[in-house]
Amino acid sequence: MPPAGFAALRMAQMVAGIPETTSLQTLNRQCSSGLQAVASIANAIAQDNIHIGTGAGVESVSLYPMNQLKLPTVDWERMQSSRAAMDCLLPMGLTSETVCQEYGLDRVKLDEFAVQSHQKAAAAQAAGKFDSEIVPVGSVKQDDGIRASTVQHSKFCRT
Repeated sequence: MPPAGFAALRMAQMVAGIPETTSLQTLNRQCSSGLQAVASIANAIAQDNIHIGTGAGVESVSLYPMNQLKLPTVDWERMQSSRAAMDCLLPMGLTSETVCQEYGLDRVKLDEFAVQSHQKAAAAQAAGKFDSEIVPVGSVKQDDGIRASTVQHSKFCRT
């Protein structure tokens, strides 16, 4: 069984050789934990609270599908009286579909934008544009989230 988020982060810190005395913050948003972690680090640097930091997320929907999580023990009758509270249970997939409908966004155009974003990031990375922003840690010397080979497959897109 994979470790929970807090344990995975501490374990990765130790294996990477980052001293145990180094500050560590764990957060859990289910989705976008990595993005929130990077935003928190950027804010701390901007406020001159720290000089360097690492932001990463460890959530995995494939390992912990939302439909298999045990719901918390709460007063469901009271919760159901609030639409906003119940909307907290919507998975991100449904949330994104709702946002697309509400704002008239086209899935194919969004996927095209995502492909272009990965292609631009890959070109910038290849040109060394991010080199001054990344401090190598062990064998990690660049962002491994950029997918240079990303292409659009319209058969997977719903409109």
